[in-house]
Amino acid sequence: MKTEFLPPLQIPLVLKKYLAFQNTVFVFPSDIASDSWSDWAVKNPDISGVQTVSLDQFTAWDKFKSEFAVAENKGQTSIPSLLRKLFVRSLIAENAEAATAGEPLFKSLISPDFAGDAYSFTDWISKILPSLKLWHRKYSEWLSAESGSDSDAENMDYLFLYGRYKDFLEQNMLFEPSWLTPDFTETEKTFVIFYPETLEDFCDYDEVFSSADNVIAVKLPEDNIVSPEVTLYPDSRMELRRTALLIRRIVSEHKAEWNEIAVNVPDIETYRPYIEREFVNYCIPYVLRSGISFTKNCAGSIFREIKECSRNKFSYDSVRSLLLDGYVPWKEKQVNENLVREGSRLRCICSYEDCGKTVDVWNEAFDNVERGGDEREKRMYVILKDDVNRICCAASFADVRKAWFIFRTHFLAENGFSEEADNILGRCLSELDNLIDIETKYIVPLGLAVHSPFDFFLSELDKSTYRPQEKIAGVSVFPYRLAACADFKYQFVINAGQKALTVPFRKLGFLNSEKRRELKLSDDDSASSAFIRLYAKNDTDRQAFSVFSAAEQTFSGFAITHNFFTVKNPEDGVTADSSDFILNEKKWFLSGAEYDNAPAAFTQKQKYAFSRWASCAAVPALHEDEAVSEPLLDKIKYLLFEKRLSAGNCSENPACMKISQSDMKLFFPCPRRWVFKSVLNLKEDTLDTDLMQRYDAGNINHKILELVMKHFMEKNELIPCASDSGVFENEQELRRIVEDCTLQAFHSAEMEFRESPLAMTVLDSQKTNFADNIMFFLRKFCRKDGNGFGGYKVKSIERWYSGKPESEKCEYIGKIDCILTDENGAFSIIDYKSGKMPGAKDCVIDDDGRLGDFQIAMYVDLLNMNNPESASVENALFYSIKDRKSTYIVNAKKSMDDFKPTVGAFEKYTERFYEKVSAGHLVPYIDDSDLYNNVDIYKDCAECQFKTICRTSYSVAGKKLRRDHFGE
Repeated sequence: MKTEFLPPLQIPLVLKKYLAFQNTVFVFPSDIASDSWSDWAVKNPDISGVQTVSLDQFTAWDKFKSEFAVAENKGQTSIPSLLRKLFVRSLIAENAEAATAGEPLFKSLISPDFAGDAYSFTDWISKILPSLKLWHRKYSEWLSAESGSDSDAENMDYLFLYGRYKDFLEQNMLFEPSWLTPDFTETEKTFVIFYPETLEDFCDYDEVFSSADNVIAVKLPEDNIVSPEVTLYPDSRMELRRTALLIRRIVSEHKAEWNEIAVNVPDIETYRPYIEREFVNYCIPYVLRSGISFTKNCAGSIFREIKECSRNKFSYDSVRSLLLDGYVPWKEKQVNENLVREGSRLRCICSYEDCGKTVDVWNEAFDNVERGGDEREKRMYVILKDDVNRICCAASFADVRKAWFIFRTHFLAENGFSEEADNILGRCLSELDNLIDIETKYIVPLGLAVHSPFDFFLSELDKSTYRPQEKIAGVSVFPYRLAACADFKYQFVINAGQKALTVPFRKLGFLNSEKRRELKLSDDDSASSAFIRLYAKNDTDRQAFSVFSAAEQTFSGFAITHNFFTVKNPEDGVTADSSDFILNEKKWFLSGAEYDNAPAAFTQKQKYAFSRWASCAAVPALHEDEAVSEPLLDKIKYLLFEKRLSAGNCSENPACMKISQSDMKLFFPCPRRWVFKSVLNLKEDTLDTDLMQRYDAGNINHKILELVMKHFMEKNELIPCASDSGVFENEQELRRIVEDCTLQAFHSAEMEFRESPLAMTVLDSQKTNFADNIMFFLRKFCRKDGNGFGGYKVKSIERWYSGKPESEKCEYIGKIDCILTDENGAFSIIDYKSGKMPGAKDCVIDDDGRLGDFQIAMYVDLLNMNNPESASVENALFYSIKDRKSTYIVNAKKSMDDFKPTVGAFEKYTERFYEKVSAGHLVPYIDDSDLYNNVDIYKDCAECQFKTICRTSYSVAGKKLRRDHFGE
């Protein structure tokens, strides 16, 4: 073998020298490099000396090995890689059975404690098999030097594995290619192998090529090595943005076309979405030359979702992911969604164990609920479960294929597949067909045991990738190393950190460092610098340049640049960003003094977005006295007049507006919020679910207290008194009452979870905790120390009250949680709170006449209207069930006389509500002098749950941008 030392910039000279000879074959490290240089030779005939080339003259290293550097093994067949894995899988199953009997086959490679669940070792052990002959030779040499004695469990496992695999190959007329010595007898051709130092297994052929005069190895020079420069950015976001800007500048200055630029990315799986986003934003056409997994974000993901359904016993999340998969065409999408919505409503989180038996939460929920219209969904679930289990429990690969087509017939629309989905599923089924061929040809005749064929098929899909056929030309984005020494005018290497660019070549890499030292094996990372040197080109004559960059804060953590580089800092930010039209647009909108003029350029996407914004902003402003539409007025009339006729003791006059405190709280200061919440009843549409929703526990506690107080009211008994230490005289009896009320609360009709078997099962196990919580509450609530209500009488529980103010324009309605009376007949209004309580200051009128919370004011007013001649209200307060704390609005220190101005303010607010709603004037309004409609966009809009659909006010960099009467 001859050796020449030439930098990659001199590859054209080598090609020119040998292209004249038709028997020359150029061997490159990759297909990308090979194809790029064959194209170069044709595009540059004045340099290459040829007009056309034979594609047989350009090849990649892997193809060269299979065509020329092979060993003849007559009468034997090379073992397929799938069969190698299936052999390991069968061996793992045999080991599991032996471990059960107390005699495991493996003592170290697979721990006997986990032998029954060791199929995840399949790929790792399969990768060891091709290297076992080399290990055996090295191990034998070491063993001879160590007097032939060894009791190491790991070595014994390798010996056993080597012996079993060797016997398997011999008995079935198979051979492992890496176990044979290549026979290179080709003498009619001349082979020029470029940069073998980047080929991990080239050293395996040193002996084969040593006497071959027709092999020429072109290597990197060993002297005058120059460290290329790398630009170090503070973070990867800036790195990608600056890279995109530099690529645009190169093309705009006509230094290169888009397809003459390559971007090389270590850890491309992490960087892929960020690169796609940045290139799209900066209008850079690109082609990703990296494969995508068959089971991620494509039609092939349905196989992973089927497995998750089976593995998780049809949990809600797994069923939702499968049925709402938008990559495949479903026959009945609406039925799919209906089933998922039922699962969300019935809280079918997961199946559970009951007396050693698995309870299917879906079937249990459907069987326990009497409703019409869900039989279709129930039948669908039964068929889905049968089909999924048939696929996942198939006994052979042929059965997997058969079960898949049954599932497809039941659920997927035959003619609804997109071209991409059809291609991907076709490739997936081709993988399955390959497994069926292996099964027919080897597994069945050889009697190999295959545990869970579908799992094995899925694991193969997880590792397989595809690359869609690109229909555009643009910047090529490669995984790092793939395009090294390829012919591109500009080669960008990003994320050039020490870890990312290190390429260790390790023989028998499955051994630990100690065993590698014993076998006299050493690690070699010289390829790391070799790859960098292959990318590093800077030749003005040939128009070949390289750009290296790195970031201190990458998307996967902190990093340092590779030590082969010379580090330089990024250029001045203002200069580098001068052509950044996105950044300039942002600065223009912020109206900084330096950016008064409009940006020099806009993209089509920016133009469209700006036009849409301008058209929306041009909508004529609505004035406060402009009425809303007739359909909305009809909905308001129904809510405030007709719907509330049945609310408690309100009048039956359909012409009388009935106002609740919740109306007031939503209406002020923004009427639009009240329209969205109360009139239109808008809710966020979500298919997420939890076993217990946010307010469930609070609602349960509230209901328990209601039932406990109702018990004393119906019995006409006083509330029991607790001592200062919180002890009741009739502790056991009170505990029994609370526990009975707890069970009643769980099954109460207004509880949304009561139709969920799983929720009810869990709650049943928590009844003691709920009862304890209420008992703790009562121990403080029922004291007679001035802050408790022990000895009081329950007047009403959850009762609707109604009353008309003096104007009689409208009617107040409200449901008060609890009203107590003392021995003198004075009233105490209690409103239980499960969450955050209103502040005392919000419940009383401030110095400007504003009122923030209307609840206590309305309740006091209602009670006075309904009891004009009886004793007045002595206490009005909020009581937190969770914290067992009270917030008094009216008591001995803050009497009703002090509270009357607040009641008066409340009535003025109701008049304002009545006037505006009657006239249909419901536009938000900003006026600092307005007592009622003074919307603060920082306080009110920022916290409003409807801000994303209202889109009335915005805040950018501290400046207010508003529409309607929010406009300036």
